Amino acid sequence: MIDKGTLQGLNERLGELEEIVGAKSITLVKTNGLYVAGKIPEGVHKETYAAQAAIAYGAGKVIGEEIKKKGDGVLLNYTDETTEDFIYICGQGNAVLVARLGEDGDSDFDTKLKEAAMDFGRLIFYDEQKTEQKAADDKAQKPAEKKE
Repeated sequence: MIDKGTLQGLNERLGELEEIVGAKSITLVKTNGLYVAGKIPEGVHKETYAAQAAIAYGAGKVIGEEIKKKGDGVLLNYTDETTEDFIYICGQGNAVLVARLGEDGDSDFDTKLKEAAMDFGRLIFYDEQKTEQKAADDKAQKPAEKKE
């Protein structure tokens, strides 16, 4: 479980990243579909958004493997009468970044988001290691139950 201080730092970093790439929102989720941090588009259910983003990322990777292409991200394009939005999903390790970009986003957004995904992937990996170690330490400190 990510501690409160780390979570605050993640949200700040995601906000900075939004400004850098010109994103409307950036969300950090895990490959298992759990929401970690960041903005969710207005009117969207957080858990559903996170789970479906992880599924889309996984599906994109599988499609790439099937056509023998290596890719690091999935780009979705949504257009209506007045606007065009792009959803870019990339990941590293257990971290998946979901960026909602408008027409005026940074043209190098994919490189910047992939680099950030690597950083977030390392952070989640180390946090999971810390959590596993704490659980092991707690278990070792518990006295063994006596059988009667």
